[in-house]
Amino acid sequence: MITPVNLIVPSFLAFREGLEAVLVVVIILVYLKKSEQQYYYKYVIIGSTLAIISSVLFAIVFSTIFGGFSGFAEQIFEGITFIISGVFIISLVLWVSNEGPRMKKNLEERVEKSIETGKVISITSLVFVIIIREGIELVLLLTGATSVASINSAAVISGSLLCLGLSVIIGF
Repeated sequence: MITPVNLIVPSFLAFREGLEAVLVVVIILVYLKKSEQQYYYKYVIIGSTLAIISSVLFAIVFSTIFGGFSGFAEQIFEGITFIISGVFIISLVLWVSNEGPRMKKNLEERVEKSIETGKVISITSLVFVIIIREGIELVLLLTGATSVASINSAAVISGSLLCLGLSVIIGF
């Protein structure tokens, strides 16, 4: 049964990860518009689409391969996943504290360099890597959080989709 409490954890995690990814995409799109390079929007969309598809495939493969544990093996797996999730959060906090103030400038410089050198695939790759990282991070965070809170799959999926959609709406 899906309860509001069961929706909170996956919703919050998905909203945060979704907002991070959307923020980067919006920065790139705004820069392209500001520099009158809207032609390159399609490469941002391609990178985003490929990353979203890859994230969903990762979630399916991850849950299929590693979701069948039970007993002690399940506890070990959940513990390791939770530790990895914690490492992701710590690395994010450290990265944002160092790079956050310069993030917009760094992204704009990377995009401009890609345009100047004619390597438009690097725009696609940049967006892909940023979004796939968030997707994989979300899968690991949700796996760790749901193992501790015993949240069912329907709550994880519905809460995540709801707040991922909300983060996209807010971003755009």
